[in-house]
Amino acid sequence: MSVNFTEHTAATYISAIRATLQEELQALGCSIIQACDEDGDLLFWDEREDRHYLVQFDEDKDPQFMRFSFWFWGIDDAVEREQAVRCCEAVTGVGKMVKLFILAHEREKVCISIELLLPVVQDANGQLDMEATNPLVRACLSRGLLIRYLNQLRTAANEFGRRMREMRSESSPSRWLN
Repeated sequence: MSVNFTEHTAATYISAIRATLQEELQALGCSIIQACDEDGDLLFWDEREDRHYLVQFDEDKDPQFMRFSFWFWGIDDAVEREQAVRCCEAVTGVGKMVKLFILAHEREKVCISIELLLPVVQDANGQLDMEATNPLVRACLSRGLLIRYLNQLRTAANEFGRRMREMRSESSPSRWLN
């Protein structure tokens, strides 16, 4: 049985997630740049890695869904795109929790993400029980797990870069973006 999210309970749930996430990210030394849209998506800066990350929510369709992502490799031509597709598939296949894909926005670039479904506790009527849910959400977004999520993203991005460099000549410039 799924939780009966109303517009109000979905907003309350996402707000609690966002507050927990901001608190934990700031404790890790990350800076919250901005809330990006009406869903409350967050853009944050990890100073240790000198990288922007986007955290996306889907308040309307699936309030339990959350995605960490960043784009990191620009694609300049059809040959590089073909190589990137092969590397995305390979790294996604061996990575933990990660998906790599090509995103076409202004110019094509490789994006990497980790997607999570966060827990909810419901009462006997199927309604969201925030008091019981909050500790579970905090556990899923603890500093230790956030570090693992970010490490998985970084490890997969590094593996993608290694595989791409193997496929192309050593003389071409790097395509890392931030």
